[in-house]
Amino acid sequence: MHLQIVYQWTIRKYLSSSPPSTNILIRQVYPQPPRSSGVTYAFSNNPDLREQYVNPWGRVRIGRVIEDLDALAGNIAHSHCSGDGADVSSMMLVTASIDRMVLKRTVDVERDASLIGVVSYVGNSSMEIKLDANSDGSDSPWLTAYFTFVAVNKLTGKAQRINPLFPDSKQAQHMFELGKTRVQKVGSQYFGSLSINLT
Repeated sequence: MHLQIVYQWTIRKYLSSSPPSTNILIRQVYPQPPRSSGVTYAFSNNPDLREQYVNPWGRVRIGRVIEDLDALAGNIAHSHCSGDGADVSSMMLVTASIDRMVLKRTVDVERDASLIGVVSYVGNSSMEIKLDANSDGSDSPWLTAYFTFVAVNKLTGKAQRINPLFPDSKQAQHMFELGKTRVQKVGSQYFGSLSINLT
């Protein structure tokens, strides 16, 4: 539910505000399998939750879902970057783009729904998270989106290397290649020259 995701997002921001490592030139990275996570909305038996997400026409409030997608994608991105004990004390994750968000249909709040996200592509300092929104009884998602994050060093404001992705199946490899194409379209020059003024 929404409050759970926001709480996790707050925890992650708090952890990322810890004092950065003084060693900014050498950072050990560890290949990671595609990490996934999800959240379920128990609309069918939770009137209070339905009230939070229903719009005046009895459909799901898409804006609220997009907020949750961003938080969930951020959680997954942070989990990938910190996998196997990788040092993330000097890292800050920035949402660089939301690409190809497609609302295929609107849905009501009478059926339970879920958000599922997975790491689909990782470059040197950027990564893509694929997200789907589903409802019980449906064979296909009613919303899909791709979030791109960039890791930035807190001390330098420059892009920072992150754990690479190790596709562990043919499906994951296919998803990786598609994600690579999408991220390159966003602009490899942008990511390669990224610098943020933190002062």
